Amino acid sequence: MRDQERAWNRLEMGALVKLLLRFRTAFWREQADTARFGFFHDPRSPFATWWTLSPHRRTRHLVGWSGGPAAEALSQWSERKVLGSALQGLARIFHRPVRSLHEGLEAWHLQDWQREPYTRGGYAVIPTGALDAVAALARPVGRTLFFAGEATHVGGEEGTVHGALDTGRSAAEALLARRGEASPHERPLGGTAGGGALE
Repeated sequence: MRDQERAWNRLEMGALVKLLLRFRTAFWREQADTARFGFFHDPRSPFATWWTLSPHRRTRHLVGWSGGPAAEALSQWSERKVLGSALQGLARIFHRPVRSLHEGLEAWHLQDWQREPYTRGGYAVIPTGALDAVAALARPVGRTLFFAGEATHVGGEEGTVHGALDTGRSAAEALLARRGEASPHERPLGGTAGGGALE
């Protein structure tokens, strides 16, 4: 366990703030110059990146992402100030008055990961010279304690949701293999041993 603790202490936590906005209309789909895009960027804004939930869902939501020093600065602001700054950035991107964005906003949720007591940040950051810490953190302790999460992904997907999901699946499969059980992906469709076949 000490190896994992040393490895964890070599990594850093990345600052992350997300803002979810729901509007009365998906105005970005109604404008010819933005209708076909799912990502929007404004490097001058604290929320430099925005995305829609398309193509998976045709919703009226935009998600704003802020990381690093910009997110650290946002953490010091009131939620209302963060929202106001975000709407100013969207007004620049979509060439719309800030007031019309305010009036069209139905609901919003701010997620400041620095304020979460159990994470205190959004994702692992690997400093220069600490790449081997990821592999050390991913190693199980004995035959009973397995680690998962984006910080343990050794294939280059650290810092991502799919990296977290991938390591969770791998840890579960390793645990099942140690117990001599097949993973859910390997079990036959006919049910478990001793059970009746599905009809």
